[in-house]
Amino acid sequence: NTNSTEIQSAIQKVALSCWQRRATNDEINTIETMVNQNTASMNNNGKTSALLICTAMLASYKSYEM
Repeated sequence: NTNSTEIQSAIQKVALSCWQRRATNDEINTIETMVNQNTASMNNNGKTSALLICTAMLASYKSYEM
């Protein structure tokens, strides 16, 4: 199972890579909530969480601004 600290760390790493900046607390909370809601009914494993984080962040408007 993926815990909150692991999710937040992954979000920051993807933010630095994708957005060239750290994610704000609001961005972290939004993405973490989305991951938790979508993995609640599935087998909450690292692969599912990682896929959801990457999909959400790469689909964001900020990704297209770069």
